[in-house]
Amino acid sequence: MSAEALRTYLNDHLAGSVAAIELLDHLAGLYKASEREQFFLSIRQEVEEDLTAAAAPGCRRQGESSPEGSRMADGEAGRGQAAAGRSRERRPQRV
Repeated sequence: MSAEALRTYLNDHLAGSVAAIELLDHLAGLYKASEREQFFLSIRQEVEEDLTAAAAPGCRRQGESSPEGSRMADGEAGRGQAAAGRSRERRPQRV
């Protein structure tokens, strides 16, 4: 796989994960204090764990500098704001 194709895949994965987290937050809010709320929150946790694992330093090749590392951190900050119910204006940046 070319580096460009990999960057595109990872960027799309990040964008999809952030969108999924926002959707799951919305759905959980619609079903407060119900089994469905817990269902949506458990899926959200799985998506967040997957996203955190993808952003882990071990996912890069040894010695590789990571300009996307700072972008991933920006995405994590945006997720934190969304989870806290604050502004959802932060979006992942293209790699």
